[in-house]
Amino acid sequence: MNNLKNKFFIMLLITGQSILSGQISCTLIKEKTLTPPVFGMSGKLELSKTWITDKMLRRDDGKGNTKIVRIDKGVMWVINHNDSTYTELQREEFQGLAILGLMMFGVTFDTTTVEVIVPKPLLKKTGRKRVVNGYNCEEYVPASLDKNNNFIKNITMWVSKDTGLDQSIYINILKKMLGDVNNEYGDFYAQLQSMGGYPVRVETKMLGKAITQDFTGYEKVTVKNTFFDPPKGYKKKEGFFGPM
Repeated sequence: MNNLKNKFFIMLLITGQSILSGQISCTLIKEKTLTPPVFGMSGKLELSKTWITDKMLRRDDGKGNTKIVRIDKGVMWVINHNDSTYTELQREEFQGLAILGLMMFGVTFDTTTVEVIVPKPLLKKTGRKRVVNGYNCEEYVPASLDKNNNFIKNITMWVSKDTGLDQSIYINILKKMLGDVNNEYGDFYAQLQSMGGYPVRVETKMLGKAITQDFTGYEKVTVKNTFFDPPKGYKKKEGFFGPM
């Protein structure tokens, strides 16, 4: 009994020290995104890192740009470390940008009521299996996409249950980018949850080119509170909000 009390006291002490020192525990997701040459532009490789908590998200693209989403403040900050500036987007603004991404899953909108239409089923398992980055994966694709869409051809998701990450982490990232709106997208999240694993690779084909995003690892880390704020001394600018 005394040992149990001692362990409980130590846990409280550690938690208290973390709070007093202004630190936050979060999950760090590491990814690699390869974009091929398109529209006459050269291709690029991004080694990105995403830190996520219940109410905050930070993503560094490895090229000097950072996006921070603060659900508690209702804002997204787009930061350019190369010129020490940042732009602030309100919830409605970054939600609008993120919602466009859902169209790649076949999500549409009623043109009269502007209500969100989530296909049922949203995804289908193809039955194909392969090893991606050392993980046993199953292939999922959107069950309903406009076949006449000449821009976005299709998305392929290679999902694994072996990463050690819960599927809810992936959904939590999407929720942050959507401003944590649950009412309209509840069915979307629920259907993604049914995959039961974490996407190790997401391939998006656009104009005959495939953009590949690979999960490369994760870890539990502790960061300072200020990690989820624009750096001190950076100048806020209006208008164009930089690279997304």
